[in-house]
Amino acid sequence: MKFLILDTSSRFCSVVLSVDRQIYNDTREIPRQHNKHLLEMISDVFDNSGIDKKSLDFIAYGVGPGSFVGVRLAAAVAQGFAVGLDIPVIGFSSMFAIAKSTKIASEKVAVVLDAKMGDFYLGLYETAQDKIIAEDVYKLDEYNQNLHAGYTLVGDSISELSIENEAFNLDVSNIAEYVKQKYFNQKEQDCLTQETFPVYLRGTSHWKMK
Repeated sequence: MKFLILDTSSRFCSVVLSVDRQIYNDTREIPRQHNKHLLEMISDVFDNSGIDKKSLDFIAYGVGPGSFVGVRLAAAVAQGFAVGLDIPVIGFSSMFAIAKSTKIASEKVAVVLDAKMGDFYLGLYETAQDKIIAEDVYKLDEYNQNLHAGYTLVGDSISELSIENEAFNLDVSNIAEYVKQKYFNQKEQDCLTQETFPVYLRGTSHWKMK
């Protein structure tokens, strides 16, 4: 099986090509430069693998939450591949990819990201079982430690909340088997699609009533 995985939702730009379980990976920490490098990175992994793009079975992308521009970029490229090659698109949680990529001792991981404009994202994951327990967006004044009790916190350091975290990582090679299983599950359920459904989880704290 051959498939391509993309995520551009954070400061990391991660591209992985899986060819019969052989992984070709290009992951870079390049904040706000994803649009300059993504297509080149995709081309490079195909060149390194020696396979043709037309042999892909599907493409997977990080649906967010994360950077609005970054999430849209991955969605647009994924849909372009899907329509051009007539293959399905598989979406996955970008915060789940962070939980799987950030190496810590705990298998219960909480990911916090700064959503800007007075909001933050929080996701809870059990990584050993590939379980997404919860994902939501909160206002800064809604934060308390009970939201992630029992979980090890990784992600952004948010000064307003006095949250200081270890640097997180996002490398989609860590979810290759997960997205492949999602593909088989959706194929079995006859719900494969070429549509993309980005997840922005935008809260309402940035809106002001007129």
